[in-house]
Amino acid sequence: MKLLLNLLCVLFLLMGAITTAQVKIGNNPNTIDPFSILELESSETVLVVTRITDAEMAAILPLNGAIIYNTSQNCLFQYRNNNWESLCNGGILVDNNDGTYTFTNDNGGIVSIDTNAIANPYNNATSGLAAMNIQDAIDELSGLASNVSLIDNADGTYTFTDAAGNTVTIADTSISTLIDNTDGTYTYTDELGNQTIIDTSFIESLTSLGLNASQTGLEYTDEDGVITTLDLTTVVQNLETITTLVDNTDGTFTYTNEAGTPVTIDTNAAETLTTLVLNADDTNLDYTDEDGVTTQLDFTSLVQNLETITTLVDNTDGTFTYTNEAGTPVTIDTNAAETLTTLVLNADDTNLDYTDEDGVTTQLDFTALVQNLETITTLVDNTDGTFTYTNEAGTPVTIDTNAAETLTTFVQDDTSATGEITYTDEAGNPSTAQVVSSDANNNIQVGLDGGAFLAGPTICAAGKILSTGTAAAGFNATASLINTGDYQITFDNDLGTTSYVIQLTITDLLGVGNDDPNISYYDQQSDGFKVNVGDNDNGGSDRADFNSEFMFSVICLPGFGNGGSTGGGGTSTGSATPTGTPGTGFNLNNFGDAGNFQLAFNAGNNGGSTWETLITNRPYSTLPSDLSATVNGTLVPITFVSEDNGDGTFNHLISSSTPLPAFNPSVTISGGATGGGAGTQNSGQCSCISFFTN
Repeated sequence: MKLLLNLLCVLFLLMGAITTAQVKIGNNPNTIDPFSILELESSETVLVVTRITDAEMAAILPLNGAIIYNTSQNCLFQYRNNNWESLCNGGILVDNNDGTYTFTNDNGGIVSIDTNAIANPYNNATSGLAAMNIQDAIDELSGLASNVSLIDNADGTYTFTDAAGNTVTIADTSISTLIDNTDGTYTYTDELGNQTIIDTSFIESLTSLGLNASQTGLEYTDEDGVITTLDLTTVVQNLETITTLVDNTDGTFTYTNEAGTPVTIDTNAAETLTTLVLNADDTNLDYTDEDGVTTQLDFTSLVQNLETITTLVDNTDGTFTYTNEAGTPVTIDTNAAETLTTLVLNADDTNLDYTDEDGVTTQLDFTALVQNLETITTLVDNTDGTFTYTNEAGTPVTIDTNAAETLTTFVQDDTSATGEITYTDEAGNPSTAQVVSSDANNNIQVGLDGGAFLAGPTICAAGKILSTGTAAAGFNATASLINTGDYQITFDNDLGTTSYVIQLTITDLLGVGNDDPNISYYDQQSDGFKVNVGDNDNGGSDRADFNSEFMFSVICLPGFGNGGSTGGGGTSTGSATPTGTPGTGFNLNNFGDAGNFQLAFNAGNNGGSTWETLITNRPYSTLPSDLSATVNGTLVPITFVSEDNGDGTFNHLISSSTPLPAFNPSVTISGGATGGGAGTQNSGQCSCISFFTN
């Protein structure tokens, strides 16, 4: 068995040498340039490249550098820069820089090309044409060309008729043949009938495997004539009983095994490019011949019939006794040769990595093993704060989490100016955090939902308007051209106030035409405004209107308007019918005097909106203690925030998160007894109220 394995190793080494060999075909096969992978040498035969037609050539896209012979054009072609290029056409064209060119073809012939029409005027004396000018000559040549024809006679010949009516029969010689002579030679006949004999018998290279002269090793000669000698003396002496391998000098070898049985090995039919490998089942040899056909050789019976018994005994002292087939014992001492091995868990937590003394790592996958041996554990929620865990042995354990539970709280104070959040841990210790800073001049406020928002100016509408009145870009507004130089800007939603800021800008005309442009607004309404563009003419005359591109932006300030919905007004008289202009302020000398006031809306514009009322410059510090609000007679929850103005007056923001109903809703704010300072008034100051929806 060990001899068989060693012979397999020898064969594997030989196959490795074959895969790296260079190839020389033709004369002097043992002489090859070290940088060549393939060389051809012959004084009698030649290399014939692939022969294909135009259509076949166009259908393939090989690597750049590929060469073929085009049988349609009888020419070599090279695939270069991803394109087929003919190697039959060539030459050099030189520009003489005087209107002439000199062309030198591949055969050294020189042709001069003169492009100067003046230097070569039309002359029919040498052309044989009747025409007296170039146009007539072209027409005459065109007529003559129409008489030219080439007809396929469908018998391998063609009939050509020239302009004068003369006919010529052309034989088709484009057919070439290649005949296998079945003796290792081929006869090639080209399109002209020339024959070439191709001898392939010399291409086959021979390899040999035989005993060396000392009868102690194998000598392997590869296709390049390189000889590799393998000395088997030590291998045979240590591992095997006596066998013989005799070279019969006729291409055969006689192998006699330990039992004296001879086997003849015939290498005459052996071919290059074959493989012999051990199958993955560790039982068969897979031999693949030159045609790729694999034959499987089962060595089970052979080994069982031929194998003799060897033993290896552990002496438990670091030594082993090996007895070979002849009964000769050999002691192996491992004490001095011990190296380290490792066995570690792989990072994938699935495999064990075993590294032997040579540093070779073998990975052992324990997935299937664990799945076969693993028992099942369970964890069941009893829905009463306890869990039951059952281990692999089936023993249940109850886990009670009821006694371990503690309570924490997380509360936000929505009424504080900073929206303070208090967290109380299990031990009752509070920790606070502010949503909004209490620093002065801070415009960030706490909303009804406890979130922070910026109570500052906002862009309600903006746009870039073309000279035609079309909006190239717009936000919450549309535009139209009224007449020359006048434009209408209309908001998508009524702002409920005219107290908004308008910013206008016009494109620079660079001092051309209307060289002193100006832009202004007029007719400012809660739902839009108008824009005028004109040329001031340096103040020398009235403005001359003209159409021009311009840009605008509308800024809404806090407390003015409703940010896009229609607002109403209030009155201090207690009347159910409000007076005044929607969105403007109303004078309230004293909240207690009014008793209540009502805010009304335009019909149908505010359904689903929440609302806020801002009372500014109040001459007392608090609102009535029993302040309430009703919407269409129904009480709604409200909140309010007071701000000290530092001059004895306060601003109060009253708000509700209850959405307004549709169809002309109204809000009535009422109060009875007032807070401190009720019934007083700061002389000359006005208490104004503004209403807006969110």
